[in-house]
Amino acid sequence: MNRPVGTSLTCFTLLAAWTLALGLWTHPATAQPASQPVDSLEAAVATLRHIDRRNLSDEEGKRKAMEIERAWATIKAAGKPGLERLKREVQAAERETTKDRFFQLNASALLWQIAGLDEAQTIAAIWRTTPLNVQYNYVFGTAFEAAETQDPRALPILLAILADDQGVFFIVEHALQLRWPLNHMFIWERFGPKGLPALRELLQESEDPIELTSALILVTRAQNVEALPRIRELAKASPDQARQIAIECLGGFGHPADYELLLEGLKSGDDELRAAHVRALAVYGDLRAAPELIGLLSEQSQPLRQEAIWALDVLRTPDSLEALRAQSSKTDGTTPDEREACRDIVNDALAAMQTDWDAYAAKTRQEKEALIAAANRQDEKYQLREGDRKLTRKEFIRAAKGWKRAHRITGGKYKWIEDRHVLAVATPADIDLLLEVRAACYARLSDECLYEVQTLNRLMHRIGRSRYRQVVGVCPKVELKAAPTTAPAPSPTADPVGK
Repeated sequence: MNRPVGTSLTCFTLLAAWTLALGLWTHPATAQPASQPVDSLEAAVATLRHIDRRNLSDEEGKRKAMEIERAWATIKAAGKPGLERLKREVQAAERETTKDRFFQLNASALLWQIAGLDEAQTIAAIWRTTPLNVQYNYVFGTAFEAAETQDPRALPILLAILADDQGVFFIVEHALQLRWPLNHMFIWERFGPKGLPALRELLQESEDPIELTSALILVTRAQNVEALPRIRELAKASPDQARQIAIECLGGFGHPADYELLLEGLKSGDDELRAAHVRALAVYGDLRAAPELIGLLSEQSQPLRQEAIWALDVLRTPDSLEALRAQSSKTDGTTPDEREACRDIVNDALAAMQTDWDAYAAKTRQEKEALIAAANRQDEKYQLREGDRKLTRKEFIRAAKGWKRAHRITGGKYKWIEDRHVLAVATPADIDLLLEVRAACYARLSDECLYEVQTLNRLMHRIGRSRYRQVVGVCPKVELKAAPTTAPAPSPTADPVGK
């Protein structure tokens, strides 16, 4: 069952913060009451201090979890005096030489429960000075609930998590572990498109490689073309980790102006940077890169050869198939796994072309290219078919509003809508609307919503590229789209469609 919208995730994970750390799970409703009641504000605050999970047995951990809940209840019941007392204790803890990190994160979650967005800055300040993986349950629960408000006042909380890549949150109902960057996707993409300006500003100002990398991934998944100039700068000179991701992000956007930069990167003296350029070229989808990638099959670096193999699987040409077939039978300079991967790619290609190697090899180059193009026609699922029902613009916007209300893009009145129907009517002006739909899907907080998120990301990827590319998928040459001769479609928010 999916978590009902509005349920307090932070409260739900209070006991889980302990029992998950012990490899157990006990719902608060089934836990035993604490042996000592917490009946005063000072005692409640003291209960939260200097907790060391490493020295607690399983039973002691469960009891401590209940004591924490009772302390929270006491502090919350005290109202404003409880809030102010808790904040003073946070300040005192920060001044201590030996930091009480668990208390800091515990207190940040309690601050959210008591005062919500009014204490967003305080919570963010705690998180910026505390390793979040000390108890990430408190962090994720608070950040996700803050994101659900979709209120700009929540942005300090959301920004404070971006420098962390160690926290892990476990969704027990779905046996789903949220690790970096998936945890950031759940939080930031639940917040929706209003967070994009803050991410772009961070890209301009931050020098932290994890922060930069997290933000790069998020703006690219949103096809936020306004970030593209800064991504280009980071792809040329930035901390190593962020630079590699920035390079791959350029491949994701697929702008015609970036082809030469990505191709030039194959000449780098750094094999990890070269591998990043290979991955970017694969996603970029320009078949002109295939000859350069073929040359990498003889490199000494096994990881680099492997990246080239997977890239050539995407950029299939007569030359790339022949090179992969030759690589599959090499006896030196390759590994068994590489040779098997090459064989599988060639066999898959032949099966898609409904032929065998001898028959394929006997054809002219032009015939081979035609066979590959026919088999590689990835766009079929995105093209309207003869007899298809047409989706009008008004229907699309009404459907999107319905998807947002339902927190899903399946079922309902518009369950007949497929990818191709959306792409036939949607324009780049609709990306923010689709980002809002994606945000609504995340409200289900499960692995199930990720399938729909993936569908929406594919749509936005193609719609985003249609701003400037003649062909949004794999093609013989990526070319700039001609400037429109008519005005763009109106923004969906301006479309006079009733709810």
